[in-house]
Amino acid sequence: ANMIYDTSENIAETNKLANDYKNFEFELIRYFSMSSPVTKEEFEKMDFQKVANVVYEAAYKHYREKMKHNAEAAFPVIKQVWEDKGNNFERIAVPFTDGVKSLQVVTNLQKAYETEGKQLITDFEKNISLAIIDDAWKTHLRKMDELKQSVQLAVHEQKDPLLIYKFEAFELFKV
Repeated sequence: ANMIYDTSENIAETNKLANDYKNFEFELIRYFSMSSPVTKEEFEKMDFQKVANVVYEAAYKHYREKMKHNAEAAFPVIKQVWEDKGNNFERIAVPFTDGVKSLQVVTNLQKAYETEGKQLITDFEKNISLAIIDDAWKTHLRKMDELKQSVQLAVHEQKDPLLIYKFEAFELFKV
């Protein structure tokens, strides 16, 4: 919910400042896979905070509906595997892809069956969130390594490389 709100607020603020409704619509499709809950006239009249709240409500509702639909779609398969007494599986791996990256989401079969697929959705959320954080962390570490290489040139400019590294590393971390 916090990530959805922060993203909604960022989209609303950026596009409201630029007064760019078309880009606002594009970013809602890009980040939330939904059309704008705000018309162009409403977008122009409301302040960015109100736009962000309307977008958040619509995006969060859309997200919950999508997760419910995914649980309902996955449950028949989970039910079939659970009820087949020839299988002695405790955990199952479910493949997930966004078209670019793919990962295996592992879930407890019994809990997924008892919750009618909701446990699988919870495990999806955890694994995807961790994969995003892991990817961002790897990118950050690469940038820090590049920074270390570039700061070594500061010695030639009669500057303290440690101070430059600390300052630039903090700026990278803020991003």
